[in-house]
Amino acid sequence: MINPSDCLASKSCSPSCFTSVFSLANDTRKSECASRVNCLAQATFHVIQRGSFEEEVNITVVGYGLKHGVERTIAFTLNNTHEQIEYLCQMTGQGKLQAMVIQGSKSNFPTNEVRNVSGALICQWTFGKDDYKWPTHANYSKINLLEARNYQISLRSDNVTKVVARDLSKLPIYRMNFLRCCYKPHGGLNYLFISNQTTHDTNFYLQAFPPIPKTMQVNLVNPKGGEFRIICNSSNAFNASVKVGSRWAPMRDLRFYEIVKREAPFPDFRCVWSQPLKLVESSGSIDTRNGRYNLEIMSDGKSTYREPTIGLHGASHSLFASFTLILISVLFHLLV
Repeated sequence: MINPSDCLASKSCSPSCFTSVFSLANDTRKSECASRVNCLAQATFHVIQRGSFEEEVNITVVGYGLKHGVERTIAFTLNNTHEQIEYLCQMTGQGKLQAMVIQGSKSNFPTNEVRNVSGALICQWTFGKDDYKWPTHANYSKINLLEARNYQISLRSDNVTKVVARDLSKLPIYRMNFLRCCYKPHGGLNYLFISNQTTHDTNFYLQAFPPIPKTMQVNLVNPKGGEFRIICNSSNAFNASVKVGSRWAPMRDLRFYEIVKREAPFPDFRCVWSQPLKLVESSGSIDTRNGRYNLEIMSDGKSTYREPTIGLHGASHSLFASFTLILISVLFHLLV
């Protein structure tokens, strides 16, 4: 039996794909801090993957240049014209440390995730979708960070505030950007379809974004011969078929499958499965290792996405991953 998290973890992925870094330099015209000396504050937004179906978030803010007896406040803020959510970190003039989350409803939630390390004020918040620390609207409902983009991100250090992102579309959690960084993504705006191959298996991940269908179907056709079809139903029904020659048959030796569907405030539909590299049927076999497949994704019986000649090896966007790694290295340099 294969654990669903193994379907994605089996291919090595740069940790940088999971993190966004934001900086507030002494010179606010600069987008990055060249060193700790000229940096007021930095923040990281990090996604923690829990298997194939859950994501947690860690927000860390760091304020530099603490002075004894001088009050200091730093904050990571999400805001738009309607509401503001603030992750606040403070040191009072008496040296007392405090951290809190101020939600869109103006409710304050003190936390104890704060410390002073070598003259740097550091606060961390780690939370899942059911946690009170997850960003929350003024009406107390949760903000869907996988879908919402109409918030800007600001960093604050005392009386200096800078908008560091105009919307949320670059966060690693938005539309599962961290997986798009790790793997070659397919599916356009409505779907995320990725695959990767190990020594023995091909692992697949399919996710629908709102509006959520009741049924998702993937058709993979090799123009040189052979095709297979996967149907995932929101009632947890799963069907895998393979065609060799002119005959369709149920797929043998399916390693694993799992389906998860959720309703608001986090509408979600995901399907993960694993199958052998070589599909052997009574009428013949298909070796998927070097094949190129025409991809079709269907939503409730209607074709919604097509892409020709894709491979199933799951190559990643190395350039994007390398660029993000540079940002992480900068933050590490400043903290050391």
